[in-house]
Amino acid sequence: MPSPHDLLKSLHDVLSKSIFFSSVPMSLLLIGLEGLIEPNLSCPCSEGWNKPLIALIFIGPFLFTFALMFILLRPCTCEHRCSVDPKALLKCLFPPVMWIIILLLDGDYVACASTTWKGNYASSIQSIRKWCVPSNLSLTEKVSDFQFKYQTFIATSQIAGYGGIIVISLIIICVGATYCYEKTYTETQGGAEDGAEDGAQGGASNGMQGGAKVEALWEYFLDKSMI
Repeated sequence: MPSPHDLLKSLHDVLSKSIFFSSVPMSLLLIGLEGLIEPNLSCPCSEGWNKPLIALIFIGPFLFTFALMFILLRPCTCEHRCSVDPKALLKCLFPPVMWIIILLLDGDYVACASTTWKGNYASSIQSIRKWCVPSNLSLTEKVSDFQFKYQTFIATSQIAGYGGIIVISLIIICVGATYCYEKTYTETQGGAEDGAEDGAQGGASNGMQGGAKVEALWEYFLDKSMI
């Protein structure tokens, strides 16, 4: 599973190859993106710092990637009056939402924010994965109990991440099905209208031809009568 920093690195690689980013403002945005790629999570394991740090990790790149996509796609246009393109706006929201889902699937970020005890962010003998190993335990407290809580936080975060993937998948399927239905309905209506027009034109043509034949016969009859 790719880490959040791998996602940012891939986004940076794609955007850096775009001609649009040759301008100075976009170059400055890329520098900021490079700064987000470098650091790795280091949970402070302090109740007063955990939640603010993780909140910034969630919100900061979310707004940053949304701003990049907003500048690229420009879903809002203001000529005679301002209007918003819903499809372009959804495209702008897709990378930021994926950023949130990847953080949830990683699990460590939500687990860090949920930690209420003081400790050191390191790997213990029982676990290779880094977590907030508690310090200054009392005689009745066990490290395994805190580790179980931390693993529960990770599992809860991953469940939320997979739930988000399911919701997004259902939305995409519904939007795709609606688009296919509207396209098929439009083509069917267009074919029916074309058939009706062809039928009307054919009927009028046949009527005109029939009228011309009757008129020719009537003229022929009058000519004979005059003779």
